[in-house]
Amino acid sequence: MGVPNVFANATTSIPLVQLDQNFNTGLTIGNTTVGLGNTSTTFTPNSTAGIVGTTTNDSANAGSIGEFIETTVVSGSAVSYSGSAGSGQNVMSISLTAGDWDVQGLLATSGGPPSNGEGGFNTVTGTLPAGHYITINSSVSSNGSYPLPRRRFSVSGNTTVYMVMGFFNPNGVAGYGYMNARRVR
Repeated sequence: MGVPNVFANATTSIPLVQLDQNFNTGLTIGNTTVGLGNTSTTFTPNSTAGIVGTTTNDSANAGSIGEFIETTVVSGSAVSYSGSAGSGQNVMSISLTAGDWDVQGLLATSGGPPSNGEGGFNTVTGTLPAGHYITINSSVSSNGSYPLPRRRFSVSGNTTVYMVMGFFNPNGVAGYGYMNARRVR
């Protein structure tokens, strides 16, 4: 099939409508037709052909599906709880770029023992989230590990997500652990 518009040289101004005409024709790759221009063609994997994942130990590029961000606070750098009873305090944070992210992590405690606490992720600094949190009721042990439930953050611009802890009876508790985020789309 011929190209509808041929251009003499790269310095010529090219109307966008002509570029769309050149690239609006579908290109068949395997069993799937993909549009290269201003089209609404979608890519639909089937049970035997789909998007191939990496076959080595590399990382997804920033902005790509699978991008991974993580941070850790080790026990020797645990954040002492200094908030008033029932208020939230940041343990750590990560910065997300625009997109759809799943955030998860582990909140660990030392000191104390704490009792009647909560932990979770929030975009509001020092504030326990409404829902999407765990309850900590560990009045017996001073050390505990609490997996935080995965939470979706769909953000339109750069956004900081905080791991927040709060206790009604902190009793000298400190928090540490890790959190990570994966771009899901």
